[in-house]
Amino acid sequence: MDNIIVLAKSKACISDNDENDILFTEWGVGEISSDDDKNELVKRYSCREIYGYRTVFLSLRRRVKKINNDTEYSDWDILDFWPSQFSAAKMICDTAYWESESLSELHKKVCLWRKRKISLRDEEVRLIKTKNSLEQIYQDEYILRLKEKRLYRKARNNNAPKDIITEIKKDLKERYLNEKSVLEDRLKQIEIESEEMKKENEYFSNN
Repeated sequence: MDNIIVLAKSKACISDNDENDILFTEWGVGEISSDDDKNELVKRYSCREIYGYRTVFLSLRRRVKKINNDTEYSDWDILDFWPSQFSAAKMICDTAYWESESLSELHKKVCLWRKRKISLRDEEVRLIKTKNSLEQIYQDEYILRLKEKRLYRKARNNNAPKDIITEIKKDLKERYLNEKSVLEDRLKQIEIESEEMKKENEYFSNN
């Protein structure tokens, strides 16, 4: 395995067995390209798909122990196989990995990409929820406005002054349509940004 990049390391913790032992985890990306190395991986992991990769990038994890001034590194565990360095760094699923200290620009890059993706997804969900409830929100405000003017019962019986009802409805409709338009414009922008991220991901995942 060649060109290992140490991506990040977790917060240190004290060993349960010895308070002098400090433990943490490191994650990395390695690569192989020779046929012999690929054959060995296929033999061990039955990952025949890697024969289609010009270079195989490996998602890695290892345990590190510090004892006084000495540091012991365990062997790297192979977590998965990918056709690009970006994918190998991005697809590590350990929760602690995303909360760890960055030791490389690649880790910073994938963390920013993931943060942006999650932010867009959460915003989209929130805006869709707001849009779906928008009509009810303004209907509730219409009823509240009628009650404030003591016209609710009259409006239900079609006895409220038409000019006041028209004025209330006009104001609420304008605000409703404006807010709906703002929400829809932002949702379209999120769709564009998400598509750009998808293309960005495809580019980095294939280069």
